[in-house]
Amino acid sequence: MPANRVPDDEIVDLNGAGDSFCGGFLAGLVKNKSIEDCIRAGHYVASVTIRSSGTDFTGKKPSFTWSE
Repeated sequence: MPANRVPDDEIVDLNGAGDSFCGGFLAGLVKNKSIEDCIRAGHYVASVTIRSSGTDFTGKKPSFTWSE
């Protein structure tokens, strides 16, 4: 499943993107979500992570929602 493209000028730091993807994916898995939703969650969390330096999410409010 392809990820949504993050514009080059918004990418700050790629460190932690894979770990973030895994965290989002596993969050969906433990919530008994579909594999597609697990992947969508992983992509979302990774896309937020690469827009920040390190793992600083100060002032960021998540906007991800699970599909029903």
